[in-house]
Amino acid sequence: MINQTELQEALYNRHKVTKYKSQKISEKTLEKLNSFISEINSESDLNFSININDSMCMGFFFKHFASKNACNYVVLTGDSDNLEEKVGYYGMKFMLYAQSLGLNTWWISDTYNKKYISEKYPNKHIVGIIVFGYGMNNGTPHKSKTMSEVSSYTGNTPEWFKNGVSACLQAPTAMNKQAFFVKGNKNKIVLECSSNKKYCKIDKGILKYSFELGAGIGEYSFE
Repeated sequence: MINQTELQEALYNRHKVTKYKSQKISEKTLEKLNSFISEINSESDLNFSININDSMCMGFFFKHFASKNACNYVVLTGDSDNLEEKVGYYGMKFMLYAQSLGLNTWWISDTYNKKYISEKYPNKHIVGIIVFGYGMNNGTPHKSKTMSEVSSYTGNTPEWFKNGVSACLQAPTAMNKQAFFVKGNKNKIVLECSSNKKYCKIDKGILKYSFELGAGIGEYSFE
C-alpha cells in the first residue's frame, strides 16, 4: 500500500534532475515501479510504459550537452478522454512514488526524441516522457510565487485549503511559470490555468493531484 505521508514528503523533496549516475535501477525497485504503473493504467485507462537503458529517448543536444545518463523513462500515452489532464495527474503521482523510492525524475514534454519515441510507439498519442534514475544531485527548488499570488478563498481560509495551495506551489508547471490560480468557496474549488494552451491541461492535472495530496481527504470538490 502506498504511504501518503511519504508521498507528501516526496512532493517537497522532489526537484527536476537532468543528470544521472550510471547506477542501474535495482530489480526490486523496477518491480515496484512496474507494479505501480500497472495500477495507474488499470485505474486511469492510460497506457504508461517503462523503458530501461535506452538513451535514444533524448534528442542530440540534450543527450550530449544538457543531460547525462538519461536512459530510464516512462512514456506518457493513452487513448482516454481528457488525456492531457489525466497524464498530468497520474504522471505527478508516478514522479512522487519514484521519489519515495530514492529516485529522481525529470518531466519532458517537448525536448525528447519525438521521432524515435513515435516510431517505438506507433499510432499512439504521446504527451511526453518522465526520465527517472539516481541523480548526480537532488536538483534545486524552483522559484516560487506566494500563496496570495496564486489563490483566494471566500471567508476564513481553512487549513486544508492552505495546505492544498502550498502543495501546488511545490509542483512542476510548464516552464516553471506557476501560471495558475486556485479559488475556494466553502467546499468548492476552482483551478484556473493560464499557461500555454499546449500545456494547460497537463498543468491542471499535476496541480489537481498536488492539491489533493496536500489538502488530504475531505469533502471539497473541483468544479
